[in-house]
Amino acid sequence: MINTTTVVIGGGCGVFFGTKIPARVKELVVQTIGLVTIGLGLSDVLKTHNMVIPLVALVIGGIAGELLRV
Repeated sequence: MINTTTVVIGGGCGVFFGTKIPARVKELVVQTIGLVTIGLGLSDVLKTHNMVIPLVALVIGGIAGELLRV
């Protein structure tokens, strides 16, 4: 419920403020979120004892993304 609410609020802010934010700031925000996501992912991968599961998940995600042209 909280996740849905924050997504709706964030989406609304993006629609309202999106045209007012410079492109370089938008790019910086996306890059920052990407770096944090990579850091969290690496942290979780290093905790796992079975590297096959993250590897298979990445392969399946990559194939799905290509098939959906995402």
